[in-house]
Amino acid sequence: MPEQVVGLVDLRVYPNPFSERLNIRFISTSNAHAIVDLYNINGNLIERVFDGNVVKGQIFNAEYKPKNIVSQIIIYRLTIDNKIHMGKLIYRETE
Repeated sequence: MPEQVVGLVDLRVYPNPFSERLNIRFISTSNAHAIVDLYNINGNLIERVFDGNVVKGQIFNAEYKPKNIVSQIIIYRLTIDNKIHMGKLIYRETE
């Protein structure tokens, strides 16, 4: 997935679709508190993959390895100081 700049955040979420592992990389342009959550299409939380303070200009990486879920569309949500960045992903079970 190509790099995208969303508001004040440099954000990459890859690969898409994914099966074994999802990588979420972001850089904040300010010192802030960040949360990365993954939801199913019904809005139910699948997992919180990051919850912590971030430092301006530093790269932060979060990784998600699916456990006990079926192929589906997943919504990622990055919240940094009340600014929300969201997108869709496709999870495909490995056979």
